[in-house]
Amino acid sequence: MAGTKVAKVRFADSRRDNLIQLVDMCTGAIARSYRTDRSDARRWRTMLAPKIADIWDFR
Repeated sequence: MAGTKVAKVRFADSRRDNLIQLVDMCTGAIARSYRTDRSDARRWRTMLAPKIADIWDFR
């Protein structure tokens, strides 16, 4: 996807859109996996691992 540009960004309420809600939940699970203060931090990311194609780490 090199050179791909985002043409338009639209905000959506995750309470009204099931797919947006799913993305929101998956993103939260991946974000939680980076926490070092939780013993179960990687639990959900491990469960999602077969469906994750790529994660970009920004620092």
